[in-house]
Amino acid sequence: MHLPVACRADRAKRADICRQYRAFGLFPVKAGTRIRYQPRLTVRIDRPMRKQSLLLLPLLPIFVLGMFPILLFCFMGFAGLGILGVLLICVGLGDGLHANSDFNRQVIVHGYASRSERAVDASNLRWTVRFATVMNVTGVGLIAAGLCGLFYFG
Repeated sequence: MHLPVACRADRAKRADICRQYRAFGLFPVKAGTRIRYQPRLTVRIDRPMRKQSLLLLPLLPIFVLGMFPILLFCFMGFAGLGILGVLLICVGLGDGLHANSDFNRQVIVHGYASRSERAVDASNLRWTVRFATVMNVTGVGLIAAGLCGLFYFG
């Protein structure tokens, strides 16, 4: 995976992107003049293990309450698959609208920006809209699978 254009803009943005990649378990590996991000396959011995935090304990009731709607989709069968598709489309539409709103806010608040900043903002907008489109297509696929299952097997 090559570093996106946004990382070449300045050092602060590069450090921020590096932190984002590390959140997904990808670490920088220098290959000549390029920096590539790859998963670390080994465990570092020179660092002590982190203490187990109790961060997930307060979230346990939320997970328990969220378990029942997911089980409800399983019991509803193909209709549940169609409802899940509708929810996925709603998430995709909301994400796309939020990306356009952020882009417009950047343009209005910052006014005239340099060419590299405009390229970064446009790149972020395109990436988010592309992801929202994938969510919408997946939702339509789930709705189609639910309707086919409902009419042919139900």
